[in-house]
Amino acid sequence: MLVADYFSSDGGSDLDSAPTLRPVHLDMQSFSSGGGIRITKEPKIQPSQRLKEFPNHCLRISGGKLFCSCCKEELSLLKQSVKTHVSSAKHSLAKDKYVQQRQDDAHITDVLTEYFTEHNDEATAGLEPEVHLYRYRVTESLLFAGVPISKGDYLRPLLERADIKLTGSEHLRQYVPKIESLEFEHLHHELQGQSVFFILEQKKIRKNIGAFSKWEEKYRCFLEKFLKKI
Repeated sequence: MLVADYFSSDGGSDLDSAPTLRPVHLDMQSFSSGGGIRITKEPKIQPSQRLKEFPNHCLRISGGKLFCSCCKEELSLLKQSVKTHVSSAKHSLAKDKYVQQRQDDAHITDVLTEYFTEHNDEATAGLEPEVHLYRYRVTESLLFAGVPISKGDYLRPLLERADIKLTGSEHLRQYVPKIESLEFEHLHHELQGQSVFFILEQKKIRKNIGAFSKWEEKYRCFLEKFLKKI
């Protein structure tokens, strides 16, 4: 736990003088065991030193501070504190999820890059891969949440706070077929070698035969497309 240690330039504790903020570490274990509060000041080392000592743990430096990318937390520079963090079950689970997400992102980027290389006549073909990936993920999230893609126009000011330019909902729709294709690919990987059953519940009373038949046709087309993929 980090707290602020106020001290004046002459070593006194007069808060009327201009204080300086120094990050310190609060040892709560000693406090809870009845030993009082033990405050340990941050070591005077560069954050890069901890990156060298704890590689492959998704640590990064931002603004001169040490962060854990997978846990989205700022870390103390105390070696024991970092060691405790990277050894925790929470960090282990977050790291596995983070690595999997990065692998998925790399695969999606490869698919999109290949597509737009082959279709370089499309208006957005010249965009950077990370822009395509971000727009793909935004569209995917809207679909997953059941939010109409058109609502993305209202969310655009917020989503662009990630410092990546978005686009209008009419252009986001171009990612839908690609999302569908990769989703089928994912399902194929999960269901390969397994028995698959589909159950279609029909209403006993059909007040609108035409509308229901149209829905049945869409569902049948979806199943046919899905079964071809697996």
